[in-house]
Amino acid sequence: MSAMHMAEILRPAMVMPSVEAANKETLLTAMVHHAAVHGSGRLHSEASVLDAIMHREELGSTGVGGGVAIPHAKIPQLDSLVGIFARIPAGINFDSMDGSPVTLVFMLLVPEQASVIHLKALARVSRLLKNELFKDELLLLQDTQAIYAAISSRDEDD
Repeated sequence: MSAMHMAEILRPAMVMPSVEAANKETLLTAMVHHAAVHGSGRLHSEASVLDAIMHREELGSTGVGGGVAIPHAKIPQLDSLVGIFARIPAGINFDSMDGSPVTLVFMLLVPEQASVIHLKALARVSRLLKNELFKDELLLLQDTQAIYAAISSRDEDD
């Protein structure tokens, strides 16, 4: 299996550099809405996408610890992988495994039949966001282009 590159997962338009949200559901709603508005029309129904993401959260929080969450779901009618990255500078309760507030969220929306792509993308994002120095860098960067450049350039590093 060849490695998946971050440029295959995330586009600049899908970076949300600073999000304020009262709770997990409002954050995920904002991220799905952003994907629908900025994602070249690939999401047919925000409500059904949000339902799929929330259903996955009910099975167990995707807050993986260390201030990171990777919500993900398989979406019918989606023709290719969509990644959305959000920074929540104030932090948010995400029911994470370690109980810590989440400041970095990388949502993955995957075509229903794309199990291999789903697993590759999850592994790639998870590996990327385990790096403490890189997480600190992401929290310092202020704008969309800088955040996107940092994430997309990580392919050579690991």
